[in-house]
Amino acid sequence: MKRLITEDIIAVINEAIQGIPKASMHAGDCLSAKDPYLRAFDKIANVWTRAPMVRDFVFNSGIAQFAASLMRVDGIRLSHDQFLNKPAGASATPIHADQFHWPVSSEKTLTAWIPLQSTSPEMGAIRYFDGSHLLDVRQREKVSGGTSESVMKYFKFGPFPEVASHFGVGDVGFHTGWTFHRAAANTQSNTRSVYTAVMMEDGIRIVRPCETFPEGMLNNWCPGQGFGEALSSRLNPLLFPRSNSIPAF
Repeated sequence: MKRLITEDIIAVINEAIQGIPKASMHAGDCLSAKDPYLRAFDKIANVWTRAPMVRDFVFNSGIAQFAASLMRVDGIRLSHDQFLNKPAGASATPIHADQFHWPVSSEKTLTAWIPLQSTSPEMGAIRYFDGSHLLDVRQREKVSGGTSESVMKYFKFGPFPEVASHFGVGDVGFHTGWTFHRAAANTQSNTRSVYTAVMMEDGIRIVRPCETFPEGMLNNWCPGQGFGEALSSRLNPLLFPRSNSIPAF
């Protein structure tokens, strides 16, 4: 969406995030990482718990209400948010669909991708494979179970056209959890900084995706909760309809 957020608010978000100690992000580590995904960017998770101005934005900007209208649901919870920093020279983000990593009961999930500066495809702007969220479960698993080369080949010659756009300041990209996407390497001289907020329908349940899923991983996402419960921990607050009070951290 074009100009969904004002430049002034983007500047406030950027300043607030930049004030978080760089040790939280291990800035620059991605350039020496071995894993292809880790080479793509540095990140800070649960930004809203560290920066009050970001917390205020998440709860009051109207992004959640917009997400609710896109997903056609009555309530929205925050799954998590992240600051993704792709420095100059960082490699491409491999093609993937986020929801493979989210053990939830519904496909009503949406990510708001908010660049904090003007961002071209050559700088690492997100690229979507239009319609790829319609793949059925078996096809998703088959595609993602291949090598990075086979996944790239599938989408290069497959039925889902790649959409690459330039993002201006204040533009927001939205994609579902099952939309396959990627980002090119940052070949420009400036760092690409992005804030993302992952939102899910209120009432979505935590499910066990496989027997080997480490239940301990839930502590970083929804502390105090277990499989079968509705996502509702202190890290997953209700964003829409807006609650009477904003959680403090």
